[in-house]
Amino acid sequence: SVIIGNGRIGEMMATAGRGDDVVLGRGGVIPADVDGNRDFPIYVCVPNEEVESIIRSCPVDKLDDLVFMQSGFIEPMLKKYALCGNDNTQVNPFFWKFDKDSRAQQARVDMGPDSFGVTKYAGETTVCGKWSNAVAERLKAHKLDCKQLYYRDWRRTMIEKTIFDSVFNLIGVLHNGQTLGEVGMYYPGEVEDMIYEIN
Repeated sequence: SVIIGNGRIGEMMATAGRGDDVVLGRGGVIPADVDGNRDFPIYVCVPNEEVESIIRSCPVDKLDDLVFMQSGFIEPMLKKYALCGNDNTQVNPFFWKFDKDSRAQQARVDMGPDSFGVTKYAGETTVCGKWSNAVAERLKAHKLDCKQLYYRDWRRTMIEKTIFDSVFNLIGVLHNGQTLGEVGMYYPGEVEDMIYEIN
């Protein structure tokens, strides 16, 4: 595999591999093969604002092998390059890694069983696309849960996370830096009002 970016997430993905990954810094050239293998994922572990330069520098025949690890709403930019669909691998990360030496922490919360008795989770990391199995295996090595979905279902979780990040953080700032938990506990009415306005 190829990993672009050697920050917290890039390092995390590399340590979950077999030790034969090619790790590239910014401006690195994506190889045509890795140890003779021409079919491999390319984990894009850079900030959102650098993703487009990675796409532009990627060989055309490897574009469908890009694995977007970004948090946030980058769909308009990916659509410009026809890179968000059933075959394209995108991760909706609900985990945090505060520094290279810390263990990744996931945000998954057990919401209990639904009316059919199936356990439902909030804050669950999801992935879609060609390399979803490879992503899930690497995250599992770090004890992170990851649900594999078809693109349409994955996109819903991505939009939900975008709204969650936007609404909870903004309300927290408006109330002198309240935490996400405090926003949910003390300001649910404001959360509901803001989500209604967004819709």
